[in-house]
Amino acid sequence: MSSRAKTPRPEGTDGTDHEYRMVIENRYKQLSQHRRKLEVVSIYLTLFVGLQAIWRCLSYLLGGSTGGLEALTHVAWTGFRTALLVYGGGFGQRSKEKIGVLQGYQSLHTLYLLQALRDGVIQALLMYKKISQGQEATMDGLLDINYPSAGANIFLFTLDFGEVILVVISWLYLRKYIAIKTGKKRDV
Repeated sequence: MSSRAKTPRPEGTDGTDHEYRMVIENRYKQLSQHRRKLEVVSIYLTLFVGLQAIWRCLSYLLGGSTGGLEALTHVAWTGFRTALLVYGGGFGQRSKEKIGVLQGYQSLHTLYLLQALRDGVIQALLMYKKISQGQEATMDGLLDINYPSAGANIFLFTLDFGEVILVVISWLYLRKYIAIKTGKKRDV
């Protein structure tokens, strides 16, 4: 009458694996939360870098002495970084993350953090020199930046250090996301 076999149920399907199931469910919940946080922080970071690129391009086009190569570098880096993150993270797709690409992005992100920190320190030094000596601020040989006013320097200074904060937050979220995704136990 019944098509089922008379053998007992296999281990793990009789309700004794409840604790294990809750661990798996919690892991997937954490993955989705960290993925959303990473997407939001990445959008803000791209906005910050985009504002810097626009500011530097406008400064160059309006006759400032900011180098065109530096402006082009910011624009190119914004596009490359965004494309790599979208490809690696599979945003907008279902479970298409490529962990190797995300780990490579994390390494590039670390280099970008160092660059953003360097830019912020240079802006701080330029502002200090401009305020203390009352003259145009220049860094001979490495960088030549003559912004029209102290307000422009404060704007770039704020963008650079805001960018550093966003890069650090994004790096931490990405590290935690990769650890959860790969199943490695890390205290982050």
